[in-house]
Amino acid sequence: MLLLLTLATLGAWGASPKRVLILDPFGRNVAPFATAVSSFRSTLARELGEPLDIHEFPLGLARFSGPEGEAPLVTFLEGRIQAQSVDLVVSVGTAGMQFAARHRDRLFANTPVLVLASEPRLMAPELLKTNAAAVTQRVSLPGMVEDILQLQPQTTNIVMVFGASALERFWTEQCRREFQVFTNRVGFTWVNDLSLEQILKHCATLPPNSFVLHALFIVDAAGVPCERNEALRRLHEVANAPVFAYYTSEFGLGSIGGRLFQDTEVGAKAAHTAVRILRGERPERIPVQILEATVPTYDWRELRRWGISEARLPAGSVIRFRQPTFWERYRWLVIGTSLFCLLQAGLIIGLYVNRSQRKQGEAEATLLADISSKFVNLPPSEVDREIEDALRRICELLDLDLATLWQWSDAAPGVLRFTHAYRAHGIPSTAEPSGQHQFPWVTGQLRAGRTVAIPSVERLPSEAAVDQANGRLGGIKSALAIPLSVGGERPVGALGLNSTRAERNWPDGLVKRLEVVAQIFANALARKRADQALRESEERMALAADAANFGVWGWNLAGNQI
Repeated sequence: MLLLLTLATLGAWGASPKRVLILDPFGRNVAPFATAVSSFRSTLARELGEPLDIHEFPLGLARFSGPEGEAPLVTFLEGRIQAQSVDLVVSVGTAGMQFAARHRDRLFANTPVLVLASEPRLMAPELLKTNAAAVTQRVSLPGMVEDILQLQPQTTNIVMVFGASALERFWTEQCRREFQVFTNRVGFTWVNDLSLEQILKHCATLPPNSFVLHALFIVDAAGVPCERNEALRRLHEVANAPVFAYYTSEFGLGSIGGRLFQDTEVGAKAAHTAVRILRGERPERIPVQILEATVPTYDWRELRRWGISEARLPAGSVIRFRQPTFWERYRWLVIGTSLFCLLQAGLIIGLYVNRSQRKQGEAEATLLADISSKFVNLPPSEVDREIEDALRRICELLDLDLATLWQWSDAAPGVLRFTHAYRAHGIPSTAEPSGQHQFPWVTGQLRAGRTVAIPSVERLPSEAAVDQANGRLGGIKSALAIPLSVGGERPVGALGLNSTRAERNWPDGLVKRLEVVAQIFANALARKRADQALRESEERMALAADAANFGVWGWNLAGNQI
């Protein structure tokens, strides 16, 4: 089986190639026909799968046409076809189709003909009757003006740029006729009797609200041919108004866009039809293919250049050549760089915060150790001074405004009195008496032996409404209250630390260190009270002894008197 397939393939490639004659009306470099022919050639060679011999014959119909001018061409072409027969004739454009119709009987009466990219309204009926097929797209002349007015409704002047060949003069007259419906809205300027240089000079100084319609430009009025879209390129460089061009192959060269003629697509579809014909299908059995206009397509660069809003475009329009914004172009690079910078900044900040916290923790631990060492074997007479000095150092280290030591009054139960205090510079003095009725919730927590950390007076619980109100009156923003107790007994007072300038948090590590300080203060005060009680007891005993001695002496004195 594999051998049979191989022999069949070799036989196919060993057979005579299929010969296709392309009648190019103007030449291989004349747009837009060159684009359609190029698409046809490449698609046919790819899809046929057989040996192929394509001969493209330029007719040069832009320079001469009609029986007199075409006679030498016909004679030359007749000799070529007689020397080597062709399997398919492809006529390009309306001019090529008309040439084929005029000379078919003499040149290729029995050869299939494929009409490529000819205006449907102008195709010769007699050519399509037998042994012929056609692939093209309908041209909508009014649609060109409608597209222009859609983009720029205030347009008052449209410059019609046509060349001066017979084909272009024909289309100029067609446009004059079909544009009559727009003359009450816009004026038309026709420049087909000018050379290209004169046209460029004219379009460089157009009045406001103008538009340039570049339709077809093969040769100018001076007889100078224009190839490879030269006229459109130069027009785009100098015109002071937007330029509309009709063919897809011209899109991207300065044309603003619209409903475009699909010259590339027409060439490709014509190649598929050619494949069917070359494989034996009768052309007249293949329906004429007439493509519809494409979805409106616009050049983003030209819209931006002329300040035309995308909101003016027809629904469903396609916008090409959109240049991405800086964000669209470098989004992932920016995101990646930003994330890297944020990560790096986060690491640096984290290290800095960690270092600051470590230094702060070390400073707090150093202060705690220093305070603790000072209170070891501290004489009772020095306790008050050292407590006040410790309160000052705590405020300075922690940037607090007020540090106080409260003790419950023995004379007035429920009343706290300030026994020691330190106020930062500029902090007003607070009245010393402070009873349970002013801060009942905080006092209750302290009596229960619980530390009260208040980051914000404004966020106290509802049951602490009285405390919140009095805290506001006292200008307190944040506070920390630590009960003073010795040996787990009922608290005898509290250490209070306040901030009046700003709210602040009370980290657990800091609270634990301050609780140790409070314990040191409580122990020192307890020793002081014990020493004071001992002194008072000794004094009372001394007084009692003195009194007793005085009584004995008095009795002896009285006895002696007796």
